[in-house]
Amino acid sequence: MRSGQRFLGAILLLLADTFCFGLTYFLVDLFQAYFPGGPRFLVYHNFWINVSIWVILAHYLGVYRAYVEYKLDVLLRQSWRALVVQQLVVAFFLKWNTGHFYFEQVIFIKVGLLFFFIFAVRLLLLRIDYIIENRSNHFNRIGIYGLNLDAIQLASRFEMQYHGRKFAGIINEEKVLSRSEDALPLYIQVLRAIDYAQEVNIRELFVCVPTHYIHDLNYLFQEAEKKFVRLNIVPSTMDQRRWAYPVQQELGIHFITHRVKPLDSLANRMIKRVFDIVFSLLIIVLVLSWLYPILAVIIKLQSKGPVIFKQQRTGRGNKVFWCYKFRSMRVNDASDRVQAVKDDVRLTRIGAFIRKTSLDEFPQFINVLLGDMSVVGPRPHMLYHSETYQRLVEGFTFRHFVKPGITGLAQISGLRGEVDGQEILQARIQKDIEYIENWSIIQDLKICFLTIYFLFVGDENAY
Repeated sequence: MRSGQRFLGAILLLLADTFCFGLTYFLVDLFQAYFPGGPRFLVYHNFWINVSIWVILAHYLGVYRAYVEYKLDVLLRQSWRALVVQQLVVAFFLKWNTGHFYFEQVIFIKVGLLFFFIFAVRLLLLRIDYIIENRSNHFNRIGIYGLNLDAIQLASRFEMQYHGRKFAGIINEEKVLSRSEDALPLYIQVLRAIDYAQEVNIRELFVCVPTHYIHDLNYLFQEAEKKFVRLNIVPSTMDQRRWAYPVQQELGIHFITHRVKPLDSLANRMIKRVFDIVFSLLIIVLVLSWLYPILAVIIKLQSKGPVIFKQQRTGRGNKVFWCYKFRSMRVNDASDRVQAVKDDVRLTRIGAFIRKTSLDEFPQFINVLLGDMSVVGPRPHMLYHSETYQRLVEGFTFRHFVKPGITGLAQISGLRGEVDGQEILQARIQKDIEYIENWSIIQDLKICFLTIYFLFVGDENAY
């Protein structure tokens, strides 16, 4: 896991902890306001000093690292220790500075509230994580193929330590091979395991087999990617090859994977989702609320048909969803197979304008709010085009490991508009892959800014 991902996860929990301290101090001071007697709590308890002591101790004891790595037992144990030490340090400074501990009448209320809020917010965040993983289609089930020491160790660690995903268990040979197929080459057995993982909705598969018998790992990675299964291969001890693939570590086990995706991190996904919700709400309230009635009247006056055009598109995990746009064309039977081209005869006058200015895409902020799309990501294709492009371009399905977006890196790089050849399609896919592998919230903000810029200056590929 990258240091940047750890930092983002730590910031998330740090903000929650700061809120817990603030709420505790507010309630204690409120209690003293109703039951006066002795010095006020906040006079001698500086909020920021107390929080600073907590942050130093929590960082030293690995509290935030445990949260990012989904180690529930370590998280709760180290949080308890950090809180006890923090309270002892605060008590020592009070005694040293004033000669008294003070607030004997509220000390148990303060400590009790802090313990309650600190642990409640952790359980709440972990519960939110559990709900998100169960309701989404994003690698929420994990499995292991193989039965050796590495597989047993990995399985025991997955079962003992919370990691934000469901452990589906060890897939043995009996589940993927018949008795007559026991002598199949090892890489064929792995392919069968990948097929089985797809059937039972396992989104991440760890392969623990003698890898020195497998020579073409790239083929295995490509086949797994086509079936939306993230393949992780645990090298055997006898395999001394130098790998050309990223080597990662999880729960003390090193494994080889095809591509590294920052959005595999729960903290990163939560940050992106919060940005999507806030940004889409602002657009819906400040822009779409008045833009919709104006365009609705003009669209209705110029041609018959609905104001909103909805079409099935391919989303994350190859899931189909309804994508919304302002209708820019006259109603026709070819809209689900034929993409728009320059000077398309199907366009209405207002349709040509809203497509040129990208105003037709604004209803997709509703898709973002519903969770089907993101503000930034690979553009979703029609179902027919997704099936066609998947056969033409290697790595096309990798785009579907994340939510599609209203805008993306390919769009601001001059690769929007009609796909009139495999070379253009390949370049667009490469930009999508580059975006996924190097995602950051800063990159999303940059893409949004450049999209707004092109909205005003114009884009020759927008039609």
